[in-house]
Amino acid sequence: MPPADAEKWLNDLLDFIETERVIRLIYTHANRKEYALSVLARLAERASRDQKNGRLLVWPMSRFATFLNRHEQTEATFSHGMAGWQIKLKNKAGLEDMTVALPVGSRRYRVIGRNVAWRQERDWLYLTTTANIAANVIYIREQNQVLINRSNQLPRHPI
Repeated sequence: MPPADAEKWLNDLLDFIETERVIRLIYTHANRKEYALSVLARLAERASRDQKNGRLLVWPMSRFATFLNRHEQTEATFSHGMAGWQIKLKNKAGLEDMTVALPVGSRRYRVIGRNVAWRQERDWLYLTTTANIAANVIYIREQNQVLINRSNQLPRHPI
């Protein structure tokens, strides 16, 4: 395979991992041809850069295996009502780095809770527990909700 084709394939693989937020095991070793080492060096440079920029996690396989075992044991309940969303997470082995994705469309939300990092990208809100706690409750409220005055009276103070 020409080096340019191999490099494109590896870049496409990293693009897919970063865009889709999935775990992939990349196992490879260079053959004895000199160009293979340069292709792997560029893969390592890209992975390092993307990890520094927060787009990619590079962990040993054993750490991902432990993470996936904890992920499999995590209980999650989602409730939606007039006030917004409530998400309850439980795992006796710990919730650190557990992320849930909530489809929110183009609406903007605020996140209320402890030990949670979040970001909204396109139509999804990603919520990650940041501490190794056994339970977490996260509330999501739509920003700029319109309050309905059912009494037909003007409010005393602007909302």
